[in-house]
Amino acid sequence: MILVRHGLMIVGEPLGGKTQAYQVLADALTDLHESQLMDEYKVLYRIINPKAITMGQLYGAFDPVSHEWTDGIVVSLYLFFHSNSTTELIGKTLFTNP
Repeated sequence: MILVRHGLMIVGEPLGGKTQAYQVLADALTDLHESQLMDEYKVLYRIINPKAITMGQLYGAFDPVSHEWTDGIVVSLYLFFHSNSTTELIGKTLFTNP
């Protein structure tokens, strides 16, 4: 079981298998949860390319004219994972570049 509060970083050469590594790990943990062979959790992940959008789109922004806050993608993903959370699900957000 990987218990990390803040996050992990996967680094390596291009075409080194970084994407396949986390996908296989997530699938393996989900398979272990479904087969109930070990005390693991189902893993659900979403991928974001933070360089493709603005900071306001990523985290949210305040509109000075209307004085309203607009949630960003990170907030929306957090709310999605939280609304679908059970004691049997782990939600992860991956920030990656193409």
